[in-house]
Amino acid sequence: MNQQLSPANEQALKRLVRSINLSQGQFSLILACCESHRLRQQLNRQLQAKLSASIELLNLDPVIKTIFTGVQQVLRQRQPGVLVISGLDAVVDLEAILSATNLVREDFRHHFHFPMILWVNGEVLRQLRRVAPDLRSWAASPIYFEENPSPLNLFDLKISTTLESIVIRAHHELSNYPVNLALIEPESLEIMPLVARAIKEQQSVILNLTKLDLDTAQRAVDFLAGCTYAIEGHKQQLVQGIFLFTPSCIKVRLKASGQC
Repeated sequence: MNQQLSPANEQALKRLVRSINLSQGQFSLILACCESHRLRQQLNRQLQAKLSASIELLNLDPVIKTIFTGVQQVLRQRQPGVLVISGLDAVVDLEAILSATNLVREDFRHHFHFPMILWVNGEVLRQLRRVAPDLRSWAASPIYFEENPSPLNLFDLKISTTLESIVIRAHHELSNYPVNLALIEPESLEIMPLVARAIKEQQSVILNLTKLDLDTAQRAVDFLAGCTYAIEGHKQQLVQGIFLFTPSCIKVRLKASGQC
């Protein structure tokens, strides 16, 4: 059974449907950003129910050379009403594929006459901006979807004695800006949009990335650093693999060991 969409995701889905309907019969690139594969599958099913146009789902081969050739090999001469593409976050060499796709971007407009939805995550979106800026510019602002929070607890909050040296002071009276500190120990990147939303909603977060491999941990830091920068928040590395992210209304002062 599908979990009911949050109000924010309902609005994002309406925007996605509207973008598709406005692009019928012509090529357009629509970026839908979601970290959760489960939620993507649910949204694909809802799209199929809401759209009158024929919709085709395509999961890219991990060893494709470009997105264009990956689509062309599957569709051949067919022109669906809408094409929804997944799997870009699982390809073997993302940077090379996006760079090569950027070079053949005009082929999309010449051969495809339908809206194309590209499911991406934060890392794919970052790489698109970096190595395929011309292709990225064809799309409007990405449409973001976030995993629905648990009705019991959004985060697993813990208390750690290793954090006693951290002193957090608000710019204003604490009565006006209560400091809520959450310690998050993610085991994958799927929770990162929830962490970003918590920071945006004035939550301070200590991110313990020691359970992740170095590459995944760096992707998590890059994603949250960009989100935090956008709201004029702050990032501070506490020790190896542990970071503190705070909203703009909070500043951080670290006390040296043994200092009162």
